[in-house]
Parts: sequence; C-alpha cells; structure tokens
Amino acid sequence: MSGSNRSNYDKAGMDPHFYFQRFIISSCMQDIEIRHLRNGNKSANWKKAIPIKIALQEANWRMLDIKEDHYSMKKEIKEIEMEEADDKKTKFITLKFEDKDMLTFTAAPEILDLFYTCISLILNKSIQTDYTTQSLSEFRKLIINRLNFKKRYDKEYAIPELPPEPTCFPCINPNVLKN
Repeated sequence: MSGSNRSNYDKAGMDPHFYFQRFIISSCMQDIEIRHLRNGNKSANWKKAIPIKIALQEANWRMLDIKEDHYSMKKEIKEIEMEEADDKKTKFITLKFEDKDMLTFTAAPEILDLFYTCISLILNKSIQTDYTTQSLSEFRKLIINRLNFKKRYDKEYAIPELPPEPTCFPCINPNVLKN
C-alpha cells in the first residue's frame, strides 16, 4: 500500500493491516482442529495422522496449547515452515519450539494459510502470500465501505444546525406554549 493511502487509513483510525492482524490472531486463539504426525515425520501417510486441537494463548501469543484426548501441553513457538508433502497435494506446517521439539500437522487449506500467516506475523517473519493479499484487500474494502456509509449517513441524518437567535426578538411569555 502506498504511504499516502496508509496515512489516510491511519487518520481515520482504520488501518487494514491492524484489523487483519487482530482478526487472524484472535482466530488462532480459538481451538483449531488439525491432524499431526508423530515425531515430525513429513512424508508419512497423512491418512494415519492423529487429530488434535491447537490454540494460541491469550496472554502470550507465542505459546501454543496442544490438546489431545489424554493430555494437553503448552509449547513456545520458535519457528514455522509450510511445505508440500511428496504427493504435491497435501500442504503441512512444521512448528519448531523453544525446547527443540517439533509438531508437523495438516488441516484444511484455509486453516493452514490462516495459522501460517498468524505465526509468521507474531514471529516478525516477512510474509506475502495470496491469502494475505486477498485478506488485506477485503479489509480495505470493508473500511472504505464503512467510511462511505458513515459519510452518507452523516449527510442524510445529520442534526440540522440551529439558526442563530434573532437579536431583536420580541419578549414572549413562556406560558403561552403551555396547555
């Protein structure tokens, strides 16, 4: 986005980058169902993947809650990579944690894009994907539509200004207006 357009959004308090970041981070704080492979195996049969739920912690976005049927744990994310499996159809994400452990998982393409973008932003990793481009475009449209609606609403439903009080107004008895 050009500098002048971005500053116009900032002046209106509606930077699409800000809202996009908040949207994806809050989305990743919800439990997300994924399928993972044990031991970070990347080329194994994804049909044998184990379902688990993951979510970012509200207090620390780098901390990931991992919930399986019989256990739950918290891990601090250090690095993220998105790759394709050998079949060229399945995409998966590999998370590396501070304790040198790894988690390799797959999910619906929209979930993978959302999660990859979210973690990349949290880790201050530069990212430019079709998902980010399309999402930022949608947020820009929403902001522009809202600003246009507000302008139109303000014009159509604005409270009219009171005319100035005449300087030579005759004294009117206020009791005249009472029933």
